[in-house]
Amino acid sequence: MATTIEDLTESQIDALFLEAEERLAEKNNAAVLAAHGRPFQVSVANEAKKAAEEAAASKEVAARKTDGVTIRVAQLEKKKNKEPDSAGPDWFGLQKTVLTPEAKREFQILRMRGILDPKQHFKKDNRKNMIPKYSVFGTILEGTAKGERDRLTRKQRKNTMVEEVLASQEYNQQFKRRYNKIQEKNASGKKGFYKKLVAGRRRRP
Repeated sequence: MATTIEDLTESQIDALFLEAEERLAEKNNAAVLAAHGRPFQVSVANEAKKAAEEAAASKEVAARKTDGVTIRVAQLEKKKNKEPDSAGPDWFGLQKTVLTPEAKREFQILRMRGILDPKQHFKKDNRKNMIPKYSVFGTILEGTAKGERDRLTRKQRKNTMVEEVLASQEYNQQFKRRYNKIQEKNASGKKGFYKKLVAGRRRRP
């Protein structure tokens, strides 16, 4: 006995509609795959084949371009010529400077000679590098024109300019004066400076 729509309950009707929707969705998916599946696969295969052909063609072109063409190989740069050990015959073969701690102090003293003797005029030294590339240290020989009293004794002679400066009484006095000026400037406004100022005022008549 066939059932009519009037004999079905609402829940049964909903179930039938749900089944119908599922079937319709399956049919639509099958139709889409049938319509687009194979052409899509074919197009992918065609694209891959086309890319392979283009790669092969580019390799052939590159091979043709390199035929008969010399390839330049990068070479290491040649080392620069080594600096000579002397300044040459024009400078009497002045040797390259061997920098030791003692030699560095000697060059520092030479650079500060204007401070050591402010009354003596020296040419201004604007060189950035304190150490010359070529140099040599020598000994000053006194001439025969000077008498024995003007010559230095062995005890007075020093091995370096630094020792001579430190042993000189005149230079020591200049150092003390400069040191005292620096100390006064640094102590300005402090307790010791104020006491010294008050004591000086009291001494005035």
